Amino acid sequence: MDPKTTRTPADLADFVAEVFASLPRTDQRITSSYYLQGLMLEGRRKSTQPMAERLGIDHQRLQQFVSTSPWTVEPVRQVLATEAINLIHPGGVR
Repeated sequence: MDPKTTRTPADLADFVAEVFASLPRTDQRITSSYYLQGLMLEGRRKSTQPMAERLGIDHQRLQQFVSTSPWTVEPVRQVLATEAINLIHPGGVR
């Protein structure tokens, strides 16, 4: 297996911590990790209830994070955009 594509749970934790570092509260950052894991798990339905069932957590926690939790999306998008650029052009844009 290519080491560049092999990832560990620690890699995911580091990625989530970086992407969601702008979230103001600890509980939001924890739930963001659950949400991202839920999106990546096997399963056709990616709505909050089936994702929460697969994760073994209360679905209302994910639902609130997605729909009503107050956080600004722009810093998260900026980190994701930077990560995408770095994957496409390691070492910077040419």
